[in-house]
Amino acid sequence: MPDNVEAESTTGLDQPILFDPTHVLDDLDHFYDQALTMDNAAFVILNKGKELVAKMRVEGLLLCKLLHRLKSDWNKLGIQENFENAVFGVIGLNVVTIDRYISVWDMFDKGRVPKEMEPYIMSLQLRSQIPIAKALEQGHTINEDEWKRLMNAPDNATIRDEVRRIKGQEMRKSGVMFMLKINGDLMAMDSNKKEHFVGWLDVKTALSDPVVRRCIERIVDNSYIIREKF
Repeated sequence: MPDNVEAESTTGLDQPILFDPTHVLDDLDHFYDQALTMDNAAFVILNKGKELVAKMRVEGLLLCKLLHRLKSDWNKLGIQENFENAVFGVIGLNVVTIDRYISVWDMFDKGRVPKEMEPYIMSLQLRSQIPIAKALEQGHTINEDEWKRLMNAPDNATIRDEVRRIKGQEMRKSGVMFMLKINGDLMAMDSNKKEHFVGWLDVKTALSDPVVRRCIERIVDNSYIIREKF
């Protein structure tokens, strides 16, 4: 067997975990049908959605804490298998994801996030917490104004840009940053801060057309495009 088999098994894609969601999906249908008979049904259902999003965020954070604690105790548990390989085999997370999740909880465990900021940072998506955690892990400090900017960032791309600024990293000469202007202009900014017109997104129509809005949101989120602040 090649020496790198274990490394390969933990550095590939995160693996799916098979489960039967029938019960929880049936429960949701039951809730939904009951909600339709209530006053303000739409808002009852929307609040359920809000609850599910909060639960999703909390469970992601719980997984970070679980992996953080398990890694610190791994050598005490008498398991011969490598920690990352065991996690991959049972939970399906690769070594890069494991490292990122552990870093997220580490920034809270070591008190690197100010107490008054913790609830706001914890409520972010994990993909937004990861670059903050990695910057702190690398020894960078974040001042009060920077924490506030991170807390109020409108999207993940803005957080990544703020973290890059905190780390003092200049953009590579060949690098470009994309920004969506308030009027819908899509601009590319080079390493000299010069803006270049790339195209235009119909943000005005997006206000009334949910299909256009979803398309623009997908383009912006998946391409790490920064939104110009109002």
